[in-house]
Amino acid sequence: MSTLRYRVTVPVAIVVALATAPLLTGCFGNPIQGLVKNATGGKVDLGGTSIPADFPSVVPVYKGKVDSALSLGSGKKKIWNVSVEVPDANAMNEIKSELSGAGFTTDLQGNIGKVGASLISDNKTYGVAVVLAKSDKGFIANYTVTPDAASN
Repeated sequence: MSTLRYRVTVPVAIVVALATAPLLTGCFGNPIQGLVKNATGGKVDLGGTSIPADFPSVVPVYKGKVDSALSLGSGKKKIWNVSVEVPDANAMNEIKSELSGAGFTTDLQGNIGKVGASLISDNKTYGVAVVLAKSDKGFIANYTVTPDAASN
């Protein structure tokens, strides 16, 4: 598996696990708790509705209302996930431009008509996956930021 794909796949799996954790209740315990603990060393910060203070300043984030923010792990293995409200699917053009202006190279980009888009960018220090999709609140851009394995 390529380094870029691994850097994006693992954090996305963890975020999905965290998002579905409230659905898993009952007598058997929560299997997600062990997954998150093993993947992050137990370091999870559900930052709420503001960008975490230690979010990498080199990663530009669309200037919209932050719906959710969290970080996982610690030190050079920490990852961040931030969801921001954007006006429409065309906001991906501005997001890509902001990342490019900050020195990121877009490795992969896709569109889903007028309802969504995605891109994967990186620089020498971080990988950034952005998924933009229509939601009940309008449009949301979800950023997942991971450290570059070569910089660790």
